[in-house]
Amino acid sequence: MFKRREKSTTLSRLREFIWPRTGWTRWARYHSHRVGRMKDSSYKVAAGIASGVAVSFTPFIGFHILLAATVAYVVRGNIIAALVGTVIGNPWTFPFIFVLIYQIGAFVSGADTSVPLADILASDRLWGNPLVALEPVLTPMIHGGLIVAPIMWWVSFVITRALVERYQFRREERMRLKKVARIDKLETDKERALDEDDQE
Repeated sequence: MFKRREKSTTLSRLREFIWPRTGWTRWARYHSHRVGRMKDSSYKVAAGIASGVAVSFTPFIGFHILLAATVAYVVRGNIIAALVGTVIGNPWTFPFIFVLIYQIGAFVSGADTSVPLADILASDRLWGNPLVALEPVLTPMIHGGLIVAPIMWWVSFVITRALVERYQFRREERMRLKKVARIDKLETDKERALDEDDQE
């Protein structure tokens, strides 16, 4: 009854990941509502989101979800929120993220950046021994990630907590006003019924 009419294929899921069918604005609004409605404290939700964001600033693609859940568990954040936070790392943002952490890591570690990236990723070297071929890139990226990730965790935590608290406050206020309106309506209906009885 609640299944998709058309079965989702791997290609369609990949396309949805790269460019949401509903557009980025509706996608962001939908996920912001999901985060705001999580039945958890603002700290746990924000800590979860921050964990997912922070892990996205590391080069460990394929392990981001596992790492985000682990970090969220350690800081007592919401694990589901952590999974949502990992969407900050996507095909559109990864090039910028990886360049950022590579440049910072290379600067801090004094890595040799004179070798062109195309040479490092040459197919014969990469397929022969990937770890050795990628080491000149991965090592600075790991160093850069260890510096940037904690900063991004803190920035994401502060912003998300403020937004979640505001969202939860407004939602509770709307629910309170609806409850007051329902009570007022019931009282009005009772008074009207009593007036009609008196008139009879």
